[in-house]
Amino acid sequence: MWVIGDIHGCLDQAERLVQLIRSHTVASAHNDQLCFVGDLVDRGPDSRGVIEFVRKEAEHGARVVAGNHDVNFARACIRWAGGGEIRERKQVLLNDRAPELATWWGHGGAETIESFSSGEEVEISASVVEFLLAMPLVYRQHTTWVSHAVADIAKLTTAWEHRITVRDILNGSAEHLAEIYTGRDVEAKPILSDGVHVSGHTTVKEPAFHRKKTVLQLDTACVYGGKLTAWNSRTREFLSVE
Repeated sequence: MWVIGDIHGCLDQAERLVQLIRSHTVASAHNDQLCFVGDLVDRGPDSRGVIEFVRKEAEHGARVVAGNHDVNFARACIRWAGGGEIRERKQVLLNDRAPELATWWGHGGAETIESFSSGEEVEISASVVEFLLAMPLVYRQHTTWVSHAVADIAKLTTAWEHRITVRDILNGSAEHLAEIYTGRDVEAKPILSDGVHVSGHTTVKEPAFHRKKTVLQLDTACVYGGKLTAWNSRTREFLSVE
């Protein structure tokens, strides 16, 4: 499985990295699954394009887990249309300063709205909203666990066994699992006895292993001028693009 770090609206890098993975896959004669570690949206120039790209990859077996930015975008969509299609003037949405949207606006939400704009109108399809709401918090393949942020293994296990999604977070039934997409204290969490827990969320200059190589942080700050990085759970190799 190839796990891909935080994209944050950087469509060009995402497309080039997946192409690099595919070229590498042909050369190695292995067809490893893709898994995106979340934070598809915000800050970068083309969140809409990234969502469309990842949705197409998901149709062919790719997996994606939710990041905090994806959850925040979904929360805004629920506020504006209850999960349905959103058609509104851009300035009306940008002027919505509800307290529950404050964090999102402060960390790239406006750039996401801009990417869904055509002139002064914003259109976000119901299928995009459903894609966000259906994102799971955790994916597991064999002994590799993927979540957006560093989290307690017990919470990862709960989210995986109960198939917890963004919808569960926003309806209040799984708020106690928010650490899975917000946690940062890599040294304070109980570690896996076997396998690797891969996460993004906290930017690092280079991919960084912690806790006896049981925890891997993969967000190499693409949106800040760094790289977009992927890691292969089978071969333990890295690929990246700038």
